[in-house]
Amino acid sequence: MSNKKIYVLDTNVLVESAEALFHFEDNDIVLPFKVIEELDKLKTRQGTVGQEARKTIRYLDELRESGVLTEGVKLNHGAMGTLSVKDYRICCESPDDVIIETTLKLKGKNKNKEVILITNDLSMRLKADIRGLSTSSFIWEGQPKKFEEIYSGAMRIELDSELIDKIYKNKKTKLPKKILEKYDFKPNQFIIGKEGDGPSVISRFKNDYLHLLKVEDKTTVSGLKPRNKEQRFSLDVLLDPDIKLVTLIGRAGSGKTLCAVASALEQIQKRKYKRIIISRPIQTLGKDIGYLPGSLYEKLEPWIQPIKDNLLYLCDGNYREVQDYFDEGIIEIECLSYIRGRSIPNSFLIIDETQNLSATEIKAIITRVGNGSKIVFTGDVEQIDNPYFDPMSNGLTYLIERFKDQDISSHIKLIKGERSSLATLASELL
Repeated sequence: MSNKKIYVLDTNVLVESAEALFHFEDNDIVLPFKVIEELDKLKTRQGTVGQEARKTIRYLDELRESGVLTEGVKLNHGAMGTLSVKDYRICCESPDDVIIETTLKLKGKNKNKEVILITNDLSMRLKADIRGLSTSSFIWEGQPKKFEEIYSGAMRIELDSELIDKIYKNKKTKLPKKILEKYDFKPNQFIIGKEGDGPSVISRFKNDYLHLLKVEDKTTVSGLKPRNKEQRFSLDVLLDPDIKLVTLIGRAGSGKTLCAVASALEQIQKRKYKRIIISRPIQTLGKDIGYLPGSLYEKLEPWIQPIKDNLLYLCDGNYREVQDYFDEGIIEIECLSYIRGRSIPNSFLIIDETQNLSATEIKAIITRVGNGSKIVFTGDVEQIDNPYFDPMSNGLTYLIERFKDQDISSHIKLIKGERSSLATLASELL
């Protein structure tokens, strides 16, 4: 069998990112004609779905000028692969079935090549697998293939007691060359160092140094005390002005949103930021909410209530104090549908439930961040409502992996549920 593969792309892959056309450039890409028809229907949609559909159509039009799409055109001058559009005149009730049948036809015509259907639709992957097709979700280069492979933001290593003593004494210590070569440290990664059964130290890696963790068990941030080491990690980076982007993932009740809100309030009181901007996707960026009655704030009220619950907890249940934050403009609610084109300086932004966003939508949000601002993305990649994403293919996981080597970002995976013993048990058993 030839090493060169044929990748059949589903519509949902292209409306997540039109750049997927060029991701397999050393192999052959096939678009079923039904995908072109679906892109044409989606091109007028608002938000990133319409944007990516239009972009894909423009790319295809440019490629059309260099050859015949039905026969296959080179993706670029250096690539070995081609892109073609196939129309086998297959009649099926659903577009998914047409795409599956087209892939089966290609498999029959190309016995010497592996044919793989790329789709983010779980049901479609299941149906295709039953029909004997190889399938995969669209995963960018370097993306983890298993949930356990997602970068956690922390690592346990062996450290001798002498080095541990230095870290406690000097608050920071440069690591010996042999340790730096032994481990693949990431900027702002939390390091739990221990020598056998001896003493341990928790520190943060930065520029070849281990910095002693500043946030202790007794530290209070807007009345919130961390209940576990991962919450300490979270508060440490959330309060660090040099870190402009923070990603927090964890199960329901792990405290990711609570830590973000508490840190935002703490820094607003110290006048480090002028305002707090909070948003959650209704499901995906660009989904119209105009059918709901009332002002923008009233439209977003059902989706923002979990944030207000956290604020009420931090304010000891004082609803009037919470409402004052909104009335005085200290806390603003933003609709992601209208964020494109904005520039947001001197603000602490919290985007909650971002496991339901695509990589393109995440990019659209981050590129709105202005000077003096910090942005925090929180989510549970095991609890995804968007039917086209899984723990590895969603935008939040993509962001975590792309930014893990950057000095201005930090990521924490919160493990333990702290909401209540019942909530924790439900997360584990149900």
